[in-house]
Amino acid sequence: MESPRLSQDELALQRRLQDWCELNSEGFVQLLSEWISYPSVGDMHKAAPGSPFGPEVRKMFDRVIADSRALGFTVVDQDGYALTIADASVRSPHQASIPAAEAQRGSRPTLALVSHIDVVPPGEGWTHPPFIATRQGHFVIGRGAHDDKGPALLDLFVLKALRDLEISSGLDVVVVLGGDEETDMNDMRHYAQTAKVPDYSFVTDGPFPVNYGQKGLLTIELRLPTGPVLATLRGGSAPNAVPDTARALLQSSLLSPLREHIRAGDVPDADRVVIHERETGVEVEFRGISGHAAFPEGSLNAIVGLARVLQCLTELDDADRHAAETIVRLWGDPNPTSTGTVCRDDSGPLTLNLGLARPEANATSLTFDMRYPMTADGMTVISKFSAAAVSAGARDLSVVDSPAYYISPENPIVRLLGESFNDLFDLNAKPIATGGGTHSRVLPNAITFGPDFWHLPEAAARVPQSIRPDGISPSGGDPHSHDEYVSVPHLMASLQLYVLAITRLGRYLSTSAGGIDDSDNGDAEASQ
Repeated sequence: MESPRLSQDELALQRRLQDWCELNSEGFVQLLSEWISYPSVGDMHKAAPGSPFGPEVRKMFDRVIADSRALGFTVVDQDGYALTIADASVRSPHQASIPAAEAQRGSRPTLALVSHIDVVPPGEGWTHPPFIATRQGHFVIGRGAHDDKGPALLDLFVLKALRDLEISSGLDVVVVLGGDEETDMNDMRHYAQTAKVPDYSFVTDGPFPVNYGQKGLLTIELRLPTGPVLATLRGGSAPNAVPDTARALLQSSLLSPLREHIRAGDVPDADRVVIHERETGVEVEFRGISGHAAFPEGSLNAIVGLARVLQCLTELDDADRHAAETIVRLWGDPNPTSTGTVCRDDSGPLTLNLGLARPEANATSLTFDMRYPMTADGMTVISKFSAAAVSAGARDLSVVDSPAYYISPENPIVRLLGESFNDLFDLNAKPIATGGGTHSRVLPNAITFGPDFWHLPEAAARVPQSIRPDGISPSGGDPHSHDEYVSVPHLMASLQLYVLAITRLGRYLSTSAGGIDDSDNGDAEASQ
């Protein structure tokens, strides 16, 4: 992969990096496969000192610490919230544990490569085991392969390549890994409060060419009164994942009417309905199509699907019918119109995901992930959603607002990163805004920069490998969905880009004050 836009020195560096990647890619795959075997789903109910996100995340941190030290790096554990990893020769002045005498700011700026090792729950529908990595050609399949253990390990290998090849960048480069990105991002909040944060950060948890804006994020919880059937409604594994399965328990007397409605063609997506006769009644299951809440296209929400099934049952009592109709009418569309919240801008349209349903006495507890365009007013969106929900009988609403994130696409460092991508791939791609939320919101002077480019066919074509494993269904393969996978050649190409961008950033900062104007940034609060 040689581009005519690179200088002769950069071309020579790329050749060295390509050779290095060939020698190290198998070791990368072995480590990634082992990392995937850790089901590092956060569980705050099991929090303990040094383990704020539960035992599984702690075990993953311990594994990362061991592997990092085996690679010859030093590690600072920020109370179980985050890890800072550096080459032993690098003094990292932002690490809180370094003595004050050694923490004086030198002339070399610090750059962090930031990612996370926590994952969303696996959900259902997997054709490969979620926590046993499957190797298929140049792909690795397993929960976290793409989001974000593959990129997290890639960050370590960038550090290793810089050291092994003795590449001078003029920067002190470190890796910072968090353990709570998939829920509340308290990992990096704690890090920012307890450590002196780096001068700049590349958050390696998003798209190329460079991400300059992200939608505002709302996590909404409420209780919806129901009758006896929807009070058993259960579905979803995380608010930011489109649920692929939902279930409810019907009285046995409703089995015959349900089957009659199915035969009559009254039930939408009847082929996705599974009926289980239990001792306690009839369990009705709806099998949807999972996906990431930020990118709901092509997904099918199982909670909403089951509500559509149940509202066809005229035999339900009034409270159950009203609850089912409310779910479908107000929250059944990922781009909702009935809540009065329709809006869009360059970051895309407002999206809504009913991610969790849990049984309660005479009610169902519902949790939503709503992402509103970066130029929209969060308070207005909340007000409209809440008014519609309350008018339908919902109660006990709680809302966490994580305002939008924005850096001017004309910022010189944004331009530098975008140009680095375009120069390596010989393209003219523009900076993008997305619905995803990353650690860029929490750390100052942070920009989300790859490693994803599968959405750019012209860039993917520069890496002579297919972009999808065989046998993965159209509804699977993505982050937060079943059969999540990553392309190792794509990651290795991203490694070469990161090194190019790091060396260019070092040169730029050596001749310029640099910096990302904080006045360009949205409020630094978010949840992925």
